[in-house]
Amino acid sequence: MAHDVFLSYSSKDREIAEAACAALEARGITVWIAPRDILPGGDWSVSIIHAIADARVFVLVFSDHANTSQQIKREVERAVNRGIPVVPVRVEDVRPTEALEYFISTPHWLDAFPPPMEKHMAYLGEVVAGILRGSQEPVPRREHGAVGPAAPRLPLPTLPNRGLLLGIAATVLILLLAGGGWWFFIRSDEAEFPVECLAKVSEPTPAACLSMLQQNAAWQDCTSTFASQDMDRAASRATRRIDNGAAASELYYDKSFYSGAYGSISHYWEMFSECVVEGDLKFDQLSGSVPFPQVFWTRTHPLRQTFLSNWSGKNAPLPDFMENFQKLCLRYKQERNLVRPGSGDALDCSL
Repeated sequence: MAHDVFLSYSSKDREIAEAACAALEARGITVWIAPRDILPGGDWSVSIIHAIADARVFVLVFSDHANTSQQIKREVERAVNRGIPVVPVRVEDVRPTEALEYFISTPHWLDAFPPPMEKHMAYLGEVVAGILRGSQEPVPRREHGAVGPAAPRLPLPTLPNRGLLLGIAATVLILLLAGGGWWFFIRSDEAEFPVECLAKVSEPTPAACLSMLQQNAAWQDCTSTFASQDMDRAASRATRRIDNGAAASELYYDKSFYSGAYGSISHYWEMFSECVVEGDLKFDQLSGSVPFPQVFWTRTHPLRQTFLSNWSGKNAPLPDFMENFQKLCLRYKQERNLVRPGSGDALDCSL
């Protein structure tokens, strides 16, 4: 059953989540919250997957506990991949981890401190009501009858004197280079990938397609990890290798290029997409449990273009590179627009 809001929270913040739920429902906004809305005997993970898919707004109670929760990271990523607006309600003065920062860097930040909590929950109701009405404008806070500024973004740390900062940076750079620190600068943008992210999946067969579907959650995590890196820098590194005589196909699984993870992750999605495009997996089989990896697709665009254009060597393209993956993107775009007209428009499926 469709509802207005999916409320995500750490179990250690349950009282705050229930207060947020009560404030929203007092305004007539329908809320899905676990465990209250999980049917007796229902599968927890499946219920959450469907509840996120049916929501129009995703509200996150953001705390130190939520910041380190893998379950919440998966929930937020699923909402982002479905194009659902995310409203983080920050209940503690903490900054998001790198794993969450990309997904929740939105104009809807809401700081719910200092006390009293009631005024913050009332403001949350105004923000969510505005989003449900389709408003793109930030909602001003009202303090003692006056209109204040919109909810602030996370505060930036105060920086020391610019000259002093540059001097310190130069000194550190010299020391690092003198001690062989160049390796740090070359490798610091590469994430650590578990072995399951580096496996090459089989060519599509009915059995292989079913196996890929069963392994999708693990590949979603691999995909998210790769997309969190600096993709412009990745494309530049690939271009330099190609300019020096390498073919992009040689880099695809090359262990010296992001551990070969780009090739293995992209190959998984190309093969999985072929399963769906060719019919061994019906799109209905995904049943809302497999979100399209929108962040990966969007952020790896520069890298994808580099590989497509130079597959057999510099300026020797492979025109159908990631063709099935693109078709899967178009299928998700169509589905989103059928469920909620216009919601798929933000999904750019260009190669």
